[in-house]
Amino acid sequence: MDSQSSRSFPHEIWWLVAQELASRRDFGGLFLCARLGKSMAQLALPELYAIHDQSPAINADILDIETSVCLWRSIIASSLGKTLFPYCCWIKALRLGNLYSQLEDLARDNPKLKARFFSPPLDSLQIRRGRGRALDLEAIIVEVANMVTDCIRTSADQQDKRMAGFFDSLAPNSLESFTIRSMNDLGSETFKSLCEHSESLKSLGLFSLERTALQSLNQLQRCLSLESLKLESAWGARRYPWQTECKDVFEEVKQWLQKCTHLQELVLNVIPASTTILAEVLRSPDIRLVGLNIKTPDLDKEFCASLPKQQKQLQYLAVKIPDEELLEASDERHVMLANAIACCHELRELETNELFTYEEVENICDSLPLLEHIDLNGDLIDDVFLGPMMRLSKLKSLTIYGPSVFSPDVLLDFIDHFGADPNGEHEGLQIYVTSQNYDRKFTPEQEARIATALFEQFRGRFDINYRQDPDELHESDFSD
Repeated sequence: MDSQSSRSFPHEIWWLVAQELASRRDFGGLFLCARLGKSMAQLALPELYAIHDQSPAINADILDIETSVCLWRSIIASSLGKTLFPYCCWIKALRLGNLYSQLEDLARDNPKLKARFFSPPLDSLQIRRGRGRALDLEAIIVEVANMVTDCIRTSADQQDKRMAGFFDSLAPNSLESFTIRSMNDLGSETFKSLCEHSESLKSLGLFSLERTALQSLNQLQRCLSLESLKLESAWGARRYPWQTECKDVFEEVKQWLQKCTHLQELVLNVIPASTTILAEVLRSPDIRLVGLNIKTPDLDKEFCASLPKQQKQLQYLAVKIPDEELLEASDERHVMLANAIACCHELRELETNELFTYEEVENICDSLPLLEHIDLNGDLIDDVFLGPMMRLSKLKSLTIYGPSVFSPDVLLDFIDHFGADPNGEHEGLQIYVTSQNYDRKFTPEQEARIATALFEQFRGRFDINYRQDPDELHESDFSD
């Protein structure tokens, strides 16, 4: 991969690549991307520094202490504005105890590396105890914390004001759509300026929102012409208790959304207390959503009870639960959500990773005859689950995410059933099985028969992926 290839794709693609590398903790891959050029560095370095505390480079017991000291120098120097990029503004966790122990080692065992660490622009950090020559490590750590904190606050204020200045430079009510996906420090100033476009703004997407943004979200309450609103919190804000710490703001946000009577699409991705917000918003008689997408660890009775209030017009519904919460589900949550979904009789598309049982899938399929697209999960999905889905006369896409043990002959019967239905509308039918058990692996001939049947009858497509062979997984433990 060279700089020429990096220019052949839009920046949005490389941003997604950087995010994927970060999710895989591929520090080497992110570093290589950053070396392609300044524009690529602007995408890769924020992701790299955001996970720096999980890198071997930050742990002197794993990697040479020199590497870790260089990393600390870059973070601290950036807080003084002495680096090309503001590295310290991208970090999510700063382990000052780690720095303390490394400075302790430097002072005792490595005078050359100590001299390099305290060389300009960090020479002012050589704080000593009284008139002695010994470093005052506690005072140094406090000073580093203050420097980094001040830089982050200043940078956040500047970014917020710069973004606000951009909106202020536009003619009032000329902005129709705005989306920001990358890490940001939006806040009160930006939101106030967006309100100058309250009559024209139809689509708003605010992703990676930090706590300061949530604390100022009520500043958007003049934006009442929105048809599409997408909100996502940053990682560090996903557990922020703003419903108690910023109670007035939280209440005003709920009131604002209830007044957005033109709203058709609402996305709340790990926004803290989002189900509490929706429990009231969905009950509003003036809210008529066509699409709702929510990812939350806090599915509760109030949300599930409010969902049927949108039954007359809701056509798209996505309910996702973070993986770490998924396996802690109770049977009560399964039943509540399935019953709520079953009341939304106009649904065309359903996406959920809830671990539904056969009975819950049957309830959903019997209640939603208009379903065209369905994504399902479960503890173990077998041939029996296909029975209720045979009743979906408009089905065009089926994706099975959970571990499955389908039989090829039953899948063929499933397809032939739709083909024999004179009233069926299945043109382009696609079936995706993402995690078939390896011990139920289809032969190439069986896969080909299913794919051919789908294509010949519906111009459709079949894809199947298998869970890793346990023997191969065991062998990989001994590979280099």
